[in-house]
Amino acid sequence: MKKAYFIGDYEKSDLLFYLAKVLSITRRVLLVDATKNQNYQYVVPRIDDEPGIVTYDGFDVFTGNEDELEQQRLGAYDHVIYDIDDPKRLPLYRSTHRFFFVTSMDKTSIVRGEHLIEAFTKHLATPDALPFYKLLIEDAPQPGEAYIDERFAAYPVAWEESIAYSPDDRDRIQKINNQYTGKLHMKRLTSDMRNLITDLVQLVDGTSAKTAAQLYKQAERRK
Repeated sequence: MKKAYFIGDYEKSDLLFYLAKVLSITRRVLLVDATKNQNYQYVVPRIDDEPGIVTYDGFDVFTGNEDELEQQRLGAYDHVIYDIDDPKRLPLYRSTHRFFFVTSMDKTSIVRGEHLIEAFTKHLATPDALPFYKLLIEDAPQPGEAYIDERFAAYPVAWEESIAYSPDDRDRIQKINNQYTGKLHMKRLTSDMRNLITDLVQLVDGTSAKTAAQLYKQAERRK
């Protein structure tokens, strides 16, 4: 089982839904809502409002607290993906997991993200720095990546590759449409969003660019 942690004060449910759908073509995938407001329960179709696991477009989604999550059979999954924006809901982790810091250039997003990273790494010694990928939602060119590097220099984080995505109204519209249809339609996503998803598939699953692109096309066509 592989785990991937997407940490940051940025609304990223649509991106992680798409990632989970593409991975689910060949893997068993669980997406865990570890956000403060538990917003996933409002957009994932379910019979009732009880927390737990529900299947959504080929993969499973969990909403609930940590005690309820511990009762689930996580070992049955090939991938467990966490969406985390709350320091109080940070799960246990190992250095072998994948870690992504997700932020926009909005100062609130960066500062709240810093608080998350501080809480996440406070028990680590500097020699045990965790490898983090930066996922930068570039809705402004400033203050730039160097500002993030300087601000986070005090924490035991080793930055790996940086991935950037510029928000597009077409992707926002598709996100909202999906919420009301109960299905993840992907054919109208922008090329930038498609590239971001396939890049993440490669990093999370360890697959090639060619395979990631093939999986994306299959997910796009899946009814």
